[in-house]
Amino acid sequence: MSKEKLVPKLRFEGFTKPWKLTKFNEIADVERGLTYHPSDIVEKGGVRVLRSSNIDEDRFITKDDDVFVNENAINIEFSQKQNILITSANGSPHLVGKHAILEQLETPSVHGGFMLLARTASPYFLNASMSSDWYRKFIRYHVAGGGGSIGNIKKSDLEHQLIYIPSKEEQEKIGSFFKKIDEMIQLQQSKVNKVKDIKSAYLSEMFPKEGEKYPKKRFEGFTEPWKLTKFMEIAEVERGLTYHPTDIVEKGGVRVLRSSNIYEDTFITKDDDVFVNENAINIEFSNEKNILITSANGSSRLVGKHAILEQLDTPSVHGGFMLLVRTARPYFLNASMSSDWYRKFIRYNVAGGGGSIGNIKKSDLEHQLIYIPSKEEQEKIGQFFKNLDNQISIEEEKLRKLRKLKQAYLNDMFV
Repeated sequence: MSKEKLVPKLRFEGFTKPWKLTKFNEIADVERGLTYHPSDIVEKGGVRVLRSSNIDEDRFITKDDDVFVNENAINIEFSQKQNILITSANGSPHLVGKHAILEQLETPSVHGGFMLLARTASPYFLNASMSSDWYRKFIRYHVAGGGGSIGNIKKSDLEHQLIYIPSKEEQEKIGSFFKKIDEMIQLQQSKVNKVKDIKSAYLSEMFPKEGEKYPKKRFEGFTEPWKLTKFMEIAEVERGLTYHPTDIVEKGGVRVLRSSNIYEDTFITKDDDVFVNENAINIEFSNEKNILITSANGSSRLVGKHAILEQLDTPSVHGGFMLLVRTARPYFLNASMSSDWYRKFIRYNVAGGGGSIGNIKKSDLEHQLIYIPSKEEQEKIGQFFKNLDNQISIEEEKLRKLRKLKQAYLNDMFV
């Protein structure tokens, strides 16, 4: 490698020396996790076992369903603040390699058997480095898995991985810089979560509970009981397009909307969207303010995802594993589909599991009974939740920009 390539594109002032090649285990100690037995688990007290679920994006979190074990079962060193937690094995290979710095360890903790722990004098630098290009390549080439097997990283492979590092002083500068960016991302994530929590609270209060005709919270002037009706009486439900691989075109054509076009509760378009020849279309085109629903998916938990179509920049139709809902009051109905009745509908009507594809039957949704208020109250509720969704979108866009900014710096500040 030339000397030029040993220098990152972007550096702090005063640093000019080339970075040096070293092994990962020369700057960090890598430790395997705890193997324990079900009989070691305790309900109260004990030692928290850190698992893959304790890494959310790039952030360490604790959860209500964390596992705790009897202290007598511990035969490894306790985890400490600023250690780096790494997912070393998982049934979903794409989750292998996730990592985060341990912060706010409120109870004694150890990392579990499917995890690795890295102890280093420069945790924020190394953690940032593990979000850069060398680590992505390492994961791509060293993670076994697929075909039903568990993806995993070998401790020895990580230990002997060659990486480039600068002086300790430059490591500190870089680490501090990315620590601040991560704190900004976490703060913005908290803002997103806060608005989502507000929305969830209103959903639970502005729609009637099961068997009730009145919601807990209403707009002033509305007092009439909600009426029971079938879903199909307020909306048309349509099956999606079935097409052949020969119908797919690289340029032009009609966009086929799929489950990947629903991100959380928001409709998005993607660079890898599929387009088909217009001659293959034998259903009505999708329109803005229609509601797109995932009706079938290999992951049952994704079935039932829904979002209002906004900013359709090209002619589009919904695909064969999707349903489309056309209704006069889309924002009300879309909000209603985030409330209690829809969650129960999905829970009781989605087939799947055991390797089969989870799915919603069009007829089941059409005949589902739901409570609705007057058209005027529907409009009020719909507009209220539209405004909340807009606020969520604004906060999420800020979060995406921060993550994009972080990635740009990662690309420029590491060799």
